[in-house]
Amino acid sequence: MNGAVVRVVLRYGVGTIFGMEAAQALAGDPDLVLLLAAGAGVGIEYAWRVAKRKGWTT
Repeated sequence: MNGAVVRVVLRYGVGTIFGMEAAQALAGDPDLVLLLAAGAGVGIEYAWRVAKRKGWTT
C-alpha cells in the first residue's frame, strides 16, 4: 500500500476515534461547546481577513 494512503487512513481513523470521545465529553457541557464554536468563528474570520489582505483567493 502506498505510504500516502496509509498516512491518510491513519489520520482519519485516529480523528474519528478522538472525535467520538471528544463529542461524548462535550455533550454534557453546553458552555464549552459555545466557547469552542465562538473561537472557531473568530479564527475563521481572522484567516479570511489575512487571506484578503495578502491577496489570496477567498
